Amino acid sequence: LYINIRASFPVNEWSANVYFGNEQVIYAASAAGGSEAGWDAAGAVGDTVIGETGAVISGALGANRTKRVRFPQSVKHVRLQYQRNGMWINQEDSECPNIQMAATSMGARVQPVTSSTTDWDVIFSSKAIAGSTWNSATGTGDWSSVLTARWRLVGSTVPYQAGFNVATTSQPVGLLQAGAIPGVTSGVAASAGYVGEYKEAVQSSGIAATSGSPGWGDIDPGVSSWGGTGATGLVLSAGEWDLQGVGRFSLAGSTTTTYMDLAIGTAVRSSTTGIDILRNEVVMNGSSQVLSNQGSFVLSTPVWRVKISSQTTYYLKANLVQSGGSVTVFGILSARRVR
Repeated sequence: LYINIRASFPVNEWSANVYFGNEQVIYAASAAGGSEAGWDAAGAVGDTVIGETGAVISGALGANRTKRVRFPQSVKHVRLQYQRNGMWINQEDSECPNIQMAATSMGARVQPVTSSTTDWDVIFSSKAIAGSTWNSATGTGDWSSVLTARWRLVGSTVPYQAGFNVATTSQPVGLLQAGAIPGVTSGVAASAGYVGEYKEAVQSSGIAATSGSPGWGDIDPGVSSWGGTGATGLVLSAGEWDLQGVGRFSLAGSTTTTYMDLAIGTAVRSSTTGIDILRNEVVMNGSSQVLSNQGSFVLSTPVWRVKISSQTTYYLKANLVQSGGSVTVFGILSARRVR
């Protein structure tokens, strides 16, 4: 005893936002004249109905009927399905296959409309099934004799490429390929909350820095004086981030510097909370360096990986020891979301 079971189902319909294909399965049909009473009539694109319910098959056809269906977006691998006893089956698994003969035809066939990627024609022959033999026109049965209640087309968009869309089904998804995930080439920044999101806080005007009290000061766009208030910092939402700070110490006149320190912290002004010499701090400490005119030092912190479960604010901070002349500090604190 051999039992042969053949099944077909859309594997890219797992959920609303996980697809085997690059996009999704779309169902469409045509209710001629906008009514299910229009079965025995041709259907135009304006008669398209989108959804899983399809359109009714309600009796014999007086002649071959062409029903044009328009999908809301480009589709490939379109196939015809019939509903029987509450279950949808593909046309090739039904008793109504497409048979083309010189004298007559049976069943239905699907064909794309020339120069269109969204429009498809379904041509229903006036006869649904063949007669005494598979290719016989004698004794053919019309659609009223077939226990088929409804019909629909099912198509998929850009198949054969695996992908995930974790936010919304209206967005295109990234492709997963062996050994690499393609990058974005549109030049558009990653959206907030997405991997690749970039944020920065820039102090480009410069702050006149002094050594000693108050010691540490914030290099922040909201601060105008050394050790002053108003720091806004860089606010990061929950996730995993890479942070880095870059500071420029611009020396004017005859300035002697023996110590310069740049770090990332989690508190403002003179507080050193969050500073870690191994992870987010860089120090230049040694013999006196005497520069004149517009000499500058540029310091860069290590890239610091942080994992935070709630919104957290980080600050770029500096400390120095100098005498004579003046020092103006500039800086940028940047962060890139990695998870």
